[in-house]
Amino acid sequence: MERFENNYTSYSDEYNDLNLFKESSGVTLVKGILGAVVGAIPGFLLWLLIARLGYVSAYCGLLIAAGSVYGYSFMTKKGDLSPAIGFVICTLVLVVSVIIAVRVDWAWEFAKFFDEEIYPEFLSEMQGYGLFTNAEIEEAYKESLKELYGFEEATFANCFKNLSTLVEYADAKFDYTMDYVISGACGLFGAGVTYTKFIKK
Repeated sequence: MERFENNYTSYSDEYNDLNLFKESSGVTLVKGILGAVVGAIPGFLLWLLIARLGYVSAYCGLLIAAGSVYGYSFMTKKGDLSPAIGFVICTLVLVVSVIIAVRVDWAWEFAKFFDEEIYPEFLSEMQGYGLFTNAEIEEAYKESLKELYGFEEATFANCFKNLSTLVEYADAKFDYTMDYVISGACGLFGAGVTYTKFIKK
């Protein structure tokens, strides 16, 4: 009987340790994802800054990758997740960062275009008729935007949310797609060395 109780206690301890390990792995995974995301932020912000200047740099992809790998490694150093999991997480962070960066850049460009080109041209044309007040022109402009694009004000947020519609109306699908391809290629190229070193660890 005593032997049975000892064996039961041993199996119970192993079962509890196994449950503790599983819980620990889940916590480590969440911490790794958060670390990868936070670590990628500096490179993401630099990417946006350079994109606003009209350039795409592989170094930004390298910085995003290095930051996500460092953040992931720092947050998971007490766990034992496989490098393959880290590779997948950091790659997803890079891909999502590129997608968001391209969308943000295009939304900025559209908002700027509406503010500096479309609205002044619309205002000038309507004022030329000499039949409308500025308030009426403003209302007509909002109605025109809503009818064509689904929003009344061409803010960054509205342009970001309705980006697909704007790209379609601007007949810029090819340029938009190529921006993704070029940005993604630069990001993956810049991240290659970092990921290779990460896999070897």
